[in-house]
Amino acid sequence: MARLIGLGALLAAATLFYAWQHFEYLQLRYRVESLKSERSQASELNQQLKLEIAGLRAPSRIDEIARRQLKLTPPVPGQVAPLEAPFEPVVAQVRPSGTFHAPVSGVRWTPPEFADRTQ
Repeated sequence: MARLIGLGALLAAATLFYAWQHFEYLQLRYRVESLKSERSQASELNQQLKLEIAGLRAPSRIDEIARRQLKLTPPVPGQVAPLEAPFEPVVAQVRPSGTFHAPVSGVRWTPPEFADRTQ
């Protein structure tokens, strides 16, 4: 008799475990479908925003705003001066880590964690 009760309890536990797993599976499927729908809506919104950006960046639109709203006009001859020197790129210089040179006073400052290395 005890063996039959144990077998019944094991069968009931297995059935409950299967039902729980199936319920979790269904919930996850609904969640996945919901996320797919959200992704689709976000993709559509992204496409609409890209089109809006393209329209806002249109040179003809910018030119119209400059002329009508800002009252800008094309430059008259002689109003714009060309650059004398050719453009040369400027390369930044690398400083040793942990040091800082104040741009105005020329005072050198070293963080406390690097103080023992500089003395």
